[in-house]
Amino acid sequence: MDDLTKQLVALQRQVDNLIKPEVLNTAGIAQLAFVRSFSWDAVADDSAVSIATVSGVNRFFFAINANGGEYFLGVCPYQSVVSIASSGFSVVAGNGTLAGTTGPDTFINVRANNDTIYIENRSGGARNFSIFRFGGD
Repeated sequence: MDDLTKQLVALQRQVDNLIKPEVLNTAGIAQLAFVRSFSWDAVADDSAVSIATVSGVNRFFFAINANGGEYFLGVCPYQSVVSIASSGFSVVAGNGTLAGTTGPDTFINVRANNDTIYIENRSGGARNFSIFRFGGD
């Protein structure tokens, strides 16, 4: 696990400790900002993965880490992706999906559409991905 992933996992643990049952709604969804993480192993070149966000959550920050050393920090304001910092990622801003060969070749592409974040691997080899989502409204 690289340093960025370790820091994000530590942050997630701290935030998880702050969320108490009294701030959950009847569906068990936190009413305050929260952190969620997901991961995929060996995502093949020219393929895509996606993760649904909480329906109706319009603004949140997220970080993606790949085993090739690539990283992406971004914000998702109202169904689009805006880059804060990245290395090895191409950000395809706006509303739309990624299907495996949609974005530019030799990059890892990120896009948001209808409460879903898409990650497309066009890097030339298999990659493991971890995504950490922070907050929401």
